[in-house]
Amino acid sequence: MVDIKEKSEENPQTPPAAASAVGAAQPPLAPETLTPADIQKEKAAAKMSPGEKWYNRIVYQGINYWLNLAMSMYVSDIFTHGGGKSDFTFGRARNFYDRRLNQLTSGLTTLMGHKHQNAAYRASEVTVATFTLNTGGNILLIPMKWLEDRKRPVVHWLNKHIFKEKQLAPDGHEETPDEIYIEQEQPPQSWGRVIWRRIKAVSATIVTGLVADWALRRKLDANEPRIINGLGQPIDHEDGTKRFTRWITTGANKGLNYVSGSKKFVADDTALQRYMGYAALDTIYTGITSKVMHMTNGAGPGKMPKEIGDDFDPPVMAETDELKILPEAKNARPFAGREDKKADSAILPAGPAHKKILEKPPAFAVSDKVAARREGEPDYSLAP
Repeated sequence: MVDIKEKSEENPQTPPAAASAVGAAQPPLAPETLTPADIQKEKAAAKMSPGEKWYNRIVYQGINYWLNLAMSMYVSDIFTHGGGKSDFTFGRARNFYDRRLNQLTSGLTTLMGHKHQNAAYRASEVTVATFTLNTGGNILLIPMKWLEDRKRPVVHWLNKHIFKEKQLAPDGHEETPDEIYIEQEQPPQSWGRVIWRRIKAVSATIVTGLVADWALRRKLDANEPRIINGLGQPIDHEDGTKRFTRWITTGANKGLNYVSGSKKFVADDTALQRYMGYAALDTIYTGITSKVMHMTNGAGPGKMPKEIGDDFDPPVMAETDELKILPEAKNARPFAGREDKKADSAILPAGPAHKKILEKPPAFAVSDKVAARREGEPDYSLAP
């Protein structure tokens, strides 16, 4: 440790007034001279860019919700209704749906017992129908993963070309996609993780469908005709999800009756009626899957540009008026440039403009006690 008086001749101290004048003319702090307090101040002042806001709207509202909803209703109609001019599978999707339904019913009947065959069939029907309503989201996994893995370039492009944002660093150069501020950092994910996220989202909708079907079911009155299920057997109740879709379609039909020219569509059992039923359920299911996919995307608090590429936190800073000589160590400067990874011994000038110095090495370095035991190696800690 070197005392200020001993080095006064070699390093004359700048008067406070002169130091203030010099400090006022100095350029912004370079990344390697930023303190944790500086970084936290920048984080507090930073706001989500227009590009990131619209990225979230496009990816999680536009694609993962609205496009997902539209595709799911169309695909679900092909699976559950089949045939017709709009069925590009020429009935194969409906055959696939029936086979899966029969297989699941058979398995659940074996598990639950033959006397619960109707319950097994209904649980299978809800499960398979709910899965088909998630098909749009399953197809959209490919563009969703591509966009999530490239969030920084996409946000950078939106800011630059759509919103004409000047993405400039403190030194004046244009920031690259890796340097811009991202409020919700989103690291690339493997296909295994993306598929696992989707499985959790679809499972949540299936559980929701089964619970809603049981909770909303209604026992038929004695004077009401029995309902024949898909097994050709009469049942004494109205299934919950079918009752829910009936409420929605009835209300929509009443509203459409007031629209000029729509009475013909309301009177006929057209695709419009089916799609209203799909929309009633899929609006809820798509909202659930969209929320689960967003919550499990691995996004976390974004790093400031100066922190990007650093795998450790900056060392603790302390205030002092003493002059210190930094030890010669590889990681003495956490934000040093890649071309100069070894920090040279440096003398920090004393004075009000430079009162913060490194208190201890980064956490992964050897401790002060271990360093002090080494023969011939001085202890640089500031502990009294």
